[in-house]
Amino acid sequence: MSRLSEELLRVKSDAPLPPEVEEMVLAMIADLERAGVAEGLPRPGEIAPPLRFLAADGTDLALDEAIEGGPVALVFYRGPWCPFCNVHLRALERELIEAGLADARVLAASPFPPDGSTTEEELASWGLEVVTDPEMHAASALGLTFVLPDDVTEAYRRLGHDPEELTGTSPPRMTIPATLVIGRRRRVTFARADVNYRSRVEPRVVIAELRRATGEVGR
Repeated sequence: MSRLSEELLRVKSDAPLPPEVEEMVLAMIADLERAGVAEGLPRPGEIAPPLRFLAADGTDLALDEAIEGGPVALVFYRGPWCPFCNVHLRALERELIEAGLADARVLAASPFPPDGSTTEEELASWGLEVVTDPEMHAASALGLTFVLPDDVTEAYRRLGHDPEELTGTSPPRMTIPATLVIGRRRRVTFARADVNYRSRVEPRVVIAELRRATGEVGR
């Protein structure tokens, strides 16, 4: 088992959901998979749409601008409130440094502007660029959003976590975690969406795709 897998399992075991809520969440994930949510994500070789984000300083950041210096890993995550997302982002940056790719450009996008939280400060100090996807426009363009089912919404409220407050949307909309590697002319070289938010792409896979996109395989 990889280090990331162990860390994700630890997050789940440290704060287990009540059995009835766990059953609802698993049913939600199964429904999303059956519905083909996120199947519109560009495949390798296809061209990504001209996505736009807000940088940490509030300025506009176009994907076309981001890839001018080379391929970019674009990571969509649910928000700084999601412990699974935080573990994944930390693992990705950690392994990029260990692989000697600390200068690789990684955009970590969520609907939430940076608020000075410890997590975002850590990500910024490590080199990940925390960017905002206002109103989930970029995620929606890639088919990476869904409305949280009513039963799951109410179950989370009973646990003291109001999805509408967490997401800032009503009814609550969620971003589906996803990782893309995008090169020149917005050509996608790797793409994976994790409808099951507890499962994430391994950093070593992203590192291999970044190296392939920059012609560094075998170096």
